[in-house]
Amino acid sequence: LGERQAAGAATVQFSRALGAAFGTATVGAVLFGVMGLLDPNAAELFRATLQGDSAVLASLSAAVRAQVQGEIVIAFRAAFLTIAVFAGLGLILAWSIPIRRI
Repeated sequence: LGERQAAGAATVQFSRALGAAFGTATVGAVLFGVMGLLDPNAAELFRATLQGDSAVLASLSAAVRAQVQGEIVIAFRAAFLTIAVFAGLGLILAWSIPIRRI
């Protein structure tokens, strides 16, 4: 029984790590994909900001900065919607697992 429990625990841990990697990659792809579709320049500005160049947004005119920030907001909404879909799918899958007493 001890080996089976260890194998089960290892399988669960591996599944969690694999799911986290897949989820992170998918959310990142959605975030940058939406940003790239809306405005490739905004995606490049956001990338530069993430790499530590915070002055890049400050150098833009107020109108352009507001437009870029709006596009970033839309991209993050899409990313969080993707996370919500993952959570909903997880809930559905959790309900589908039969209860077993050990």
